[in-house]
Amino acid sequence: HESVRNKPVAIHGISRGAELAMIIATLSPDSTVPRLAAVSSLSGSDRIVKGFSWKWSKKSRKKAAHRKARAWLWKGEYLIPGTPIPVERCDAPVLLIHGLKDRIWKAKRSKRLERRLKAAGKYVETFYMADEGHILSLLAVNRVTARLVAFLDKVIP
Repeated sequence: HESVRNKPVAIHGISRGAELAMIIATLSPDSTVPRLAAVSSLSGSDRIVKGFSWKWSKKSRKKAAHRKARAWLWKGEYLIPGTPIPVERCDAPVLLIHGLKDRIWKAKRSKRLERRLKAAGKYVETFYMADEGHILSLLAVNRVTARLVAFLDKVIP
């Protein structure tokens, strides 16, 4: 958007949005993808996750539909579920946040991202919350907001 052209841009995503934030942070730079100043993932994933739809809830179609489901499309090509998100290509500082009691997208997804980012020599901070699940308590939301603001204050000039 014109209002952010040539300004630092940070993205923060939650769950599927966190997956998308990490994907955006790894796309090849071009005129449609801004250079990111920072990226934050709350309860995200280290791999491309399958698409889903409420209409697939009927047992007769569920397996076949999920096998073929795709969530993300980039330049006319679907991103393949199960493919690792190539975080090694991310040039922006990264904040990974995850509840250790998350039963929907386990914290090991963020821990794998953390290991891969560190192995690639990238800047990464983590915030793992021992008593939080996929949906955060109100107290945890306040803690995450404070942590995110502190991270952005530190990494964006």
